[in-house]
Amino acid sequence: MNDAVGTALVTGGARGIGFGISTALARDGFDLALCGQRAEEEVSEALDSLRALGGEVHYAPADISDDAARERLVESVRERFGRLDVLVNNAGVAPRERRDMLDMTAESFDWVLDVNLRGPFFLTQRVANWMVEQRRADAAFDGCVIPEPTSFDVVCAQAGTVTFTGTVHGVAAHAAERLNGVSAIDRYMKVHAALAEVERAYNADVAHPLMAALPLPYPLVVGKIAGGEWSSSVPDRVVFEGRAPVRVGESLDVARAAVEDAVAAVAAQDGLPIEIAWTGGVFESATTPQDGALAQCVLSATTAQLGRPARAAGVPWGADMRLYAAAGVPAVMLGPPGIDVAHSVDERVALADLGVCARILADVIAAFPRFAADPAYAA
Repeated sequence: MNDAVGTALVTGGARGIGFGISTALARDGFDLALCGQRAEEEVSEALDSLRALGGEVHYAPADISDDAARERLVESVRERFGRLDVLVNNAGVAPRERRDMLDMTAESFDWVLDVNLRGPFFLTQRVANWMVEQRRADAAFDGCVIPEPTSFDVVCAQAGTVTFTGTVHGVAAHAAERLNGVSAIDRYMKVHAALAEVERAYNADVAHPLMAALPLPYPLVVGKIAGGEWSSSVPDRVVFEGRAPVRVGESLDVARAAVEDAVAAVAAQDGLPIEIAWTGGVFESATTPQDGALAQCVLSATTAQLGRPARAAGVPWGADMRLYAAAGVPAVMLGPPGIDVAHSVDERVALADLGVCARILADVIAAFPRFAADPAYAA
């Protein structure tokens, strides 16, 4: 790499919106790695105009929906530049034939999702692993901004989560002889109350100030219950599944122990077993200094784009911020409104908000070296 401030990979970066993003990055001093489905000679005019801005430009024909092509793309960037600092997932397609929903083919549907969703997801996964590898080998890898639906809050703290499956045992009996049985449903109700007490205790004295500002920083939820075999029998088994919080700064073991201890106390009341297994998702908590260079840079850029003071915040959900924090990389999350529509049925964000987010990220990329070099900001 020459004197560039970094290397950016822009998918679909030689035409349309992608070319505009590439131009802005080149003007800000980045070397560029671009990919697209066209041959290099077909986009030579765009590549020449980018090279005229002073940086190196590498183009690799690649179909990001193809696993092998994505791997070749990343390896070609590694071979040419040795590192990668920015990934812009810009490439996207429309159906090859615009048909009514009633006439859409499975082939067309799969192609659009492969290019627009599956490809960017697994390219991001591959690049993120490389970036973590870079961080471990290079202390100059200084920050990460993760787009999430934060309503333009700059998230500097995230709770973690662990998911569990519990099995409550009872003693079966015919309904006519109910007193000879022990209802697993009745026993589960005590478990539910004990878990509610865990949640209350977790939220009674919240240490992190950004988390303390939330109405419920650390929710504990049982989301699925199944029990009983027949309407005329005392149920001898209930299975429940839930999600428990991990407080900022708390280990996964401590969070699991809080649930296990509460359940064990219920089981001890009558001696019948209640089992807890840790299944499903595991998200450690994470935090980045609010007064650090990265957070202050993102707050400044967001304030400038919104025309109002941006706010640092905490969130009660697990996210990929934890992966960068675990590798020692300062990370914050920022994105458009809102979590209620972005992770729900009919998932969506407004195009105007997406544009604002893109401009904020561009400003952060340009300004971060100045913030990182300023001794006024905490590390």
